Amino acid sequence: MRHGRRSGCAGAQVLYRPTARPPNRLPLEQMSPSSSESSTGSSILRTIVAVCVLLVVGYFLLHVLVGVAVAVAGFVLVILAIVAVIWALRVLF
Repeated sequence: MRHGRRSGCAGAQVLYRPTARPPNRLPLEQMSPSSSESSTGSSILRTIVAVCVLLVVGYFLLHVLVGVAVAVAGFVLVILAIVAVIWALRVLF
């Protein structure tokens, strides 16, 4: 029994292998440092870097949020000013 399928071309045969293996990669356990290689200094450094990343991202998101709030408030104020001018013109004339 053959494993494959024939293409539409006469005489040409293309094998189809549905169970192709993924490229060889190291398991996750082999990629991470072993317990003898990791130290407390490395753990503290990773914690400090993680805290710094959170602070920078939080600062950035806070400024984005404040910017969006200011933009919405500015838009609302412009609409209210236009409505106020139209109301004042109707009252006066």
